Amino acid sequence: TSIGFGNQSQGVNSSEQSATLANEGGAVLNFTYVIGGTNANDFKVDSSDSSCANSSSVSAQNYCQFEIYFAPSTFGAESATLTVTDNSLQSSEEGFTPVNQVFNLSGTGITPQPQLYENPGDPSYLTSGFVGWNDADPNATFQCSLVLSSASPSYSPCTSPYNYSGLT
Repeated sequence: TSIGFGNQSQGVNSSEQSATLANEGGAVLNFTYVIGGTNANDFKVDSSDSSCANSSSVSAQNYCQFEIYFAPSTFGAESATLTVTDNSLQSSEEGFTPVNQVFNLSGTGITPQPQLYENPGDPSYLTSGFVGWNDADPNATFQCSLVLSSASPSYSPCTSPYNYSGLT
């Protein structure tokens, strides 16, 4: 099973996606889980919303859900796996072994997409204010200030924690 998160701004949590663990048997299903792989630290199980995260068993004929989100710390394609190991034994040549269920997780970290805003609004009446970029990510602010006054014009250099290229 694969769960894709698509493009996500670096450092911002994605919407949660669900993975369901169902117990269709007649006895309690005990389980453990781990997120592993290359980018495991960027995929998280939300312990406040996931019924599976706060338990280690599922009663007979019941289920629980993992609510997973993606918060990329880097740019580019990322992947990890959510592996659930349970006690629903599987027959093999070596005897009975625990079952591993694997959910492949993927997403792409992108540069936050800026949105232009102005203050005070109508540029024809502009005597002072600032122009900047803003995103849902509070760290993505990019702003400058400009005071248009014949007595003492001033400005402040543009600043941002991100390196935006191609801005003029």
